[in-house]
Amino acid sequence: MSAKLLGFTDIAISLLKYSSNSTVAATIESKYRIRGATTDGGEVEIIAKLGLTGKLVIITVYVP
Repeated sequence: MSAKLLGFTDIAISLLKYSSNSTVAATIESKYRIRGATTDGGEVEIIAKLGLTGKLVIITVYVP
């Protein structure tokens, strides 16, 4: 299986057009799983949280 390289555009499009967001873990801070589409039509999942300043912090990005 060949690895898919994800670029900034893939991540940005997925964040702008996410299909679902669900809480990943019940910890002190909420984390969100965002599933979206890449520029070539594949799927990508992003695990993110809101930082102390209210900005989105991307924890990891992967192809499910």
